[in-house]
Amino acid sequence: MKIGVDASCWLNKRGPGRYTRELLRALLAVDQENEYRLFLDAETARQCEDLPESERVSRLVVQTSEAAAYAASASGHRTLRDLWTMGQAVRQFSHDLDLFYFPSVYTFFPLRSSPKIVVTIHDMIPQHYPDLMFPRWHNELLWRLKVRWAVWQADLIATGSETARRDIIRAFRMAEDVVKVVPNAVINSPPGRRLPRSRRPPPRAPSPRR
Repeated sequence: MKIGVDASCWLNKRGPGRYTRELLRALLAVDQENEYRLFLDAETARQCEDLPESERVSRLVVQTSEAAAYAASASGHRTLRDLWTMGQAVRQFSHDLDLFYFPSVYTFFPLRSSPKIVVTIHDMIPQHYPDLMFPRWHNELLWRLKVRWAVWQADLIATGSETARRDIIRAFRMAEDVVKVVPNAVINSPPGRRLPRSRRPPPRAPSPRR
């Protein structure tokens, strides 16, 4: 298979970016058959020094006005021109792709004449707690429109937990077989160690009752 991947949230330092980085690295380590084409904006390509290198990975750099990881933040928005430009870049290669994957709805952009689409929606926190996520009403509105569009275009939705899966199915009235749980893995890191008693933090004092 030839798989297109939205790699434009690679610069994001929080969950969506880390998920994208670790997932692609793991995929390339495990999958020795399929080919991947990473689509990313010019600013992301310029700043990233740790994009995966492989004979089975190619990059397509798209000229946009701003890095998607910044523009797609809760306080920002991507221009219609940038969204169109990313979508057109994928469309040019859609005949050569079997699947297009968005590792996060965070940097989703609409597609036309595309292959099968898979989108990861990590959770429904922005929908449940918009007051904690968005500084202005229009930021929330743009987010909701983006997620709705992503759900409408996706052939499959991936999410990290059964709770999120139930929330997505209920919120968008989706068929249960369209939303799949793909649990988040633990990053490969040195194992934890037990601290000596002298270095353990003191226990908290109980809070007084009111």
